[in-house]
Amino acid sequence: MILVATCATLLQACAFNGLFLSPEPIPATASTATLKDHTKKVVIQVELDPLHQPTFRNEQGEVLDMGYAITSRFFPNERGHMLHAWYITPLAAASNGATLLFFHGNSGNVTTNYSMMLPFVERGYSVLIPDYSGYGFSEGKATRRHVKEDGIAALKYLRGTGEDLGALILYGQSLGGHLAPCVAAEHQDLIDALVVEGAFSSHDDVAVALAKLGFFARWMTREMYSAKRSIAEFHKPVLVVHSREDATIPFAMGERLFGAANGPKTFLPIDQCHVCGPFYYADSISDHMLRMVEGARGGTP
Repeated sequence: MILVATCATLLQACAFNGLFLSPEPIPATASTATLKDHTKKVVIQVELDPLHQPTFRNEQGEVLDMGYAITSRFFPNERGHMLHAWYITPLAAASNGATLLFFHGNSGNVTTNYSMMLPFVERGYSVLIPDYSGYGFSEGKATRRHVKEDGIAALKYLRGTGEDLGALILYGQSLGGHLAPCVAAEHQDLIDALVVEGAFSSHDDVAVALAKLGFFARWMTREMYSAKRSIAEFHKPVLVVHSREDATIPFAMGERLFGAANGPKTFLPIDQCHVCGPFYYADSISDHMLRMVEGARGGTP
């Protein structure tokens, strides 16, 4: 019975999107939010103005000096839906001249994923974190096809702002780590380096791993785009990060992506939980990123 039900799920593309994508939308009228800053291990009360600009407060209602600034950004995807993003810039740390475009995983939204990048903000990076269609304040429906369209839209938006980004590094985790090579391969003239952390190698590979149906799951899964195929077409520096203790995405998928990537490439095996690299290995990951950027641009960013 369980086998039949799972097969039926895989037979429907929309159902597979539901299995694969777990968006957390935020009502457009929301004026407050509660989130956890994983780097400081505190609960933060956030006030949102009509443009979703956040003001951070502690549990006593006092305004917090976070050591960084966040501005809300909006840009359209090719379907005309407005996507929302947070742009984070360091205040307590000097800029290192590099910008990260961060594609988060399959669940939550920018308010639940932003702290993933704070260890890098503390090390001088600016970061744009977009929400995919149907996530957070972003309009539209969450589908695998829209996720890729939205990733491309975010990259084009960031490059089109005219801001001095310095070196631009595309950093993806989990679902976003699968997305990042697919966007990078098609627009490698717009970025300087690629980082994938805790990423699955393809939709059919992860369907096999999650559905436990072996060949049948692979046969039934529609492969719209594939990280292992795209990363082989990318010709700039690549860093693959994957935890040996990852209980969500098998470590072997990180090895598979690294094997498919062109040089220059680096594989950084780590420990700890799924996509927890920034919390435990920020110095090492940052050092690798800056070395990649120096090679790509021929000097210090």
